[in-house]
Amino acid sequence: MFDVRRVVSRLCNYEGYQGYCLNAKLQTQYPWHYFGCRYAWHHYPGFIRHLISCFMTASWPFRCLYQSIKCWRRVAKFIEKQSQYSAIQLLIKQFSFSLCSGIPPIVFYRFGFYIDNHGRDVAAYLYNHELKGLFLKLNNFNKDLAIDNKYEFFVRCQQHKLPTVPVLFHYKNGAKHGMALNTQIDLFSKPAYSCQGKGTEYWKYIGDGKYKNSHGLCFSTQQLDRYFKTRSKSEDLIVQPYIKNHPDLAKLFSNQVVTGRLITAKVDQHYEYLSGLIKLPVANRITNNSGLSYPVNSETGRLGPGRLYRPGGKAFTHYPKTQALIEGRKIPNWCLAKQMVCDAHQLFPDFIFLGWDVVFSDQGVMLLEVNQFWEAEMIQLVHNEPLGSSQFSEIVKKQLIL
Repeated sequence: MFDVRRVVSRLCNYEGYQGYCLNAKLQTQYPWHYFGCRYAWHHYPGFIRHLISCFMTASWPFRCLYQSIKCWRRVAKFIEKQSQYSAIQLLIKQFSFSLCSGIPPIVFYRFGFYIDNHGRDVAAYLYNHELKGLFLKLNNFNKDLAIDNKYEFFVRCQQHKLPTVPVLFHYKNGAKHGMALNTQIDLFSKPAYSCQGKGTEYWKYIGDGKYKNSHGLCFSTQQLDRYFKTRSKSEDLIVQPYIKNHPDLAKLFSNQVVTGRLITAKVDQHYEYLSGLIKLPVANRITNNSGLSYPVNSETGRLGPGRLYRPGGKAFTHYPKTQALIEGRKIPNWCLAKQMVCDAHQLFPDFIFLGWDVVFSDQGVMLLEVNQFWEAEMIQLVHNEPLGSSQFSEIVKKQLIL
């Protein structure tokens, strides 16, 4: 049934095209803003794209006001304590700043643009709503099934003898492919085409041939097998073993799986590491999306203070769950991980930038998955530096000019 309120809500919250007001000089210096918006609608015919862009630009003041009030009500009281502005002054400043620069209001708080002089670098940042359009353009709209499908990624890595987290079972259209389900170990199940941890389930083996997930469901081996087959009729599933941390990391993070997000780039005909962080779940979550992230020094592999993906979040020098000191600690096998993702990028020569999820396990460094549209805002947030100040900017400008 057509729901007018739902459609209006989606339009009000949509960030695919803001109508940038950055001046021509900044657009030349940081061209991803233009291309990120322009190619977000590439799959529509030309006249439809023009209509959409006109509508989104004309409606931006109203959408900006709606989003500003929504963000302000949620975080203003907390931010007010950190700034010199009252709550009303923050709302006015946030609305005018977002309206003129064309950025989502939540970013005003996330990157601390409410602090005097911090907003001067607004154009140097790459924002998440620009990722799809920009990277599609950079990659000439190329597609690769091994990037979109986690099972195909596993197969590709196996073919080229790259260490990767094993896929024990692959469920598709109600059928299972793989060994018999008698592993008696903790398991992770996830949709093969999932993103941001959606649909992921952790199954703890509790003995006597039974598994229990985080939602309280308890199944025998046969029941779990039927459950996976039923789910796979609507979406492909993969089942992987629960990975244990490297001993050096287990001391710091307990049983929370440490995942690295490493960014690589194709520069001319070779592949380079650009930036990276490690991600951990918070509270009782089983995935690390929007969790706690720590920046990793590219040369030394040492960790900096962590940040949560929320506006005005404090820096974490310790890990909250174990109270272990994290800042200054070194990630084991860091150089090996950087070399591994650069080698893996060679399997995808049509893609300029890729984000790799890597696990630092007790069995060594292993690839988990690859992402074409990686979280640019999180990388910039934890490193406290816009991508416009890094090598990323030069690579993008060179590719777009070519």
